[in-house]
Amino acid sequence: MDAVAWSKEFSSDAQFVNILGQTMDGNTAIRDRHAFLFNGPFKGSRLASTVSRLKFVGPLAAVVECNQSLTGYVALPPGARETQPGVLKTRMVHVVAKVNGTWTVISTQNTQLQPS
Repeated sequence: MDAVAWSKEFSSDAQFVNILGQTMDGNTAIRDRHAFLFNGPFKGSRLASTVSRLKFVGPLAAVVECNQSLTGYVALPPGARETQPGVLKTRMVHVVAKVNGTWTVISTQNTQLQPS
């Protein structure tokens, strides 16, 4: 996975809350944290993401909910737990806005699904 490509979808002042409740403020912080993950614990992993709900809250804003499954990781960050053996499942919610004709992510909350 490519942290530069991942982060370019976020606005310069975006906020990202990860599965541990840690906050990254701004596109640069989001890029840097994901570069660490993609080159470390998640190196060689595969992320499958499916949009489960799209709710427009006007012509220039929407909430996008996604179900995600991460597999093939080397390790999980301290505090994270597998949802099932070899799989980390999360629910990611993005708030997106259309700015100067382009959709951009302005806020994201990623929530780990607990093992059953």
